Amino acid sequence: MALKWNVVNGISGYYIQKFDKKEHKWKMLATINDPFKSLYIDTNLKPSTEYIYRIATFNKDKIPSLAMEIKKQTLPTIAPVIPLEIKPLEKGMVKIIFRPHPNERVQGYILQRLDDKKIKWITLANLTPRYNVEYIDRGLEDGKIYQYRIIAYTYDGLKSAPSDVLKVSTYPKPPIVMNVKATNNLPRKIVLTWSPIKGAKYYKIYTRSFLGFGFTPIAKVKGTTYTDNVGKDGVKKYYKVTAVSIHDTESLLDNSPEV
Repeated sequence: MALKWNVVNGISGYYIQKFDKKEHKWKMLATINDPFKSLYIDTNLKPSTEYIYRIATFNKDKIPSLAMEIKKQTLPTIAPVIPLEIKPLEKGMVKIIFRPHPNERVQGYILQRLDDKKIKWITLANLTPRYNVEYIDRGLEDGKIYQYRIIAYTYDGLKSAPSDVLKVSTYPKPPIVMNVKATNNLPRKIVLTWSPIKGAKYYKIYTRSFLGFGFTPIAKVKGTTYTDNVGKDGVKKYYKVTAVSIHDTESLLDNSPEV
């Protein structure tokens, strides 16, 4: 809020008071000891709110004159951002697009995502300038619903109310591959078969040796069979098979059957 007045000759300064509506009394806001000053800025005010001030001069003995009362209302807050689109792109990725704010006072946007464990909004990005209205969130969990909101802010630090909440689900993992079987009666090779998964782009074959720890990927196949040419008889190995979707999400390895 900018308070401006005409300079008064023959004085020593000005007293400025502001009315406290909660306590219903006047409080001293500033004492200006320069008689040539004619402007005072009051900051950290709320938007769309009326404030009441009094301005009085004082002489060399600090005795005030009759006060001039001023009522002024701060500018309204800016309108919320209007979201346009939110969609999953591929594995663990979500794209958000919103409308550029029409108010030219807007400097940028704060984009937030809800932390559903702590139940609070966390800031992901500060997007500038005003026409930068696209954001891609990465590293998300498969098959999970995420919530986002956008807050616009002006060059002088005024923030809009949050936008409507946007909800989106990342692409889910394919179902666990079932009925995985391995032969044990063929010379120098092991043949795996399994039931097909609808929508699978391909399958990943994992293996570990009898004495090994952890499974290692060894092949990708599009069909529902795989031949491991082990090169000798009497080899003992363990296998797991996962499905990978067209969005590159992969079924759970830890819970998949072992053969």
